[in-house]
Amino acid sequence: MLSEWTKLRTTKSLWWTTGLAILLPVFFTGVSAALDSTEYPLYAAAIAAQNFLALGLIPLMIQAAMVVTTEYRYNVNSINFAITPRRWQVALAKLVVYGLIAAVITLVTLVVSYTVGDALAPNPINWTSDIFARRALWALPLLSFIVVLLVQGLGWIIRATAGVVVIVLALPIIETILAFIPKIGTKLQFIAPFQNMTIFALNTPPQAPNPFGGDAIGVWGAFGIVVVWAVVVYCVGLLLLERRDA
Repeated sequence: MLSEWTKLRTTKSLWWTTGLAILLPVFFTGVSAALDSTEYPLYAAAIAAQNFLALGLIPLMIQAAMVVTTEYRYNVNSINFAITPRRWQVALAKLVVYGLIAAVITLVTLVVSYTVGDALAPNPINWTSDIFARRALWALPLLSFIVVLLVQGLGWIIRATAGVVVIVLALPIIETILAFIPKIGTKLQFIAPFQNMTIFALNTPPQAPNPFGGDAIGVWGAFGIVVVWAVVVYCVGLLLLERRDA
């Protein structure tokens, strides 16, 4: 794990993409807060969370992919596997180290966003006592770790940064049109990962009925769907990692 941390902190791209992950959500939250008014309320606790999901999560997903795929690009993966023959240990180290980094970046982004927002807004939300904001401070870092699990799983499967990035950027768009598929569309959309990420992150239980019948899944049910996706994809990635040639 120490070697993974050393590689990450000495990589320039990690620092500027981290800057993007923090600055973009903070900037747009600050703009919303500065333009907030009683007549046109633009600033709320959910705004910072939405801005992070829309702007901050993308750089983190790219970083998560690069942690895995960059070594394939420069053909240094075989050296790693020669040093550590148990490849799953290499994968686990990358997951733990970058997963924790992503969670910390998420927490910092939210704290700075709320601090800047409250400083600029005519009607501050007092984020330290706001129920939504306090929940976001643990829910979104947790979600970021699970997203890293999912993306690194894709990385071990595809072994190319561009391929992973295309998939994670295209999936949210594809999920919005799944409902138009006859008979099975609503069921596919119901179990889609990114839609359920949003439900959990924003603490908004789905209003549509369960297409499979039974009770509504709720916020934690949505989180469970995301976890299942992430674990399955990651396990497939590990299986391929162990069976492929270095």
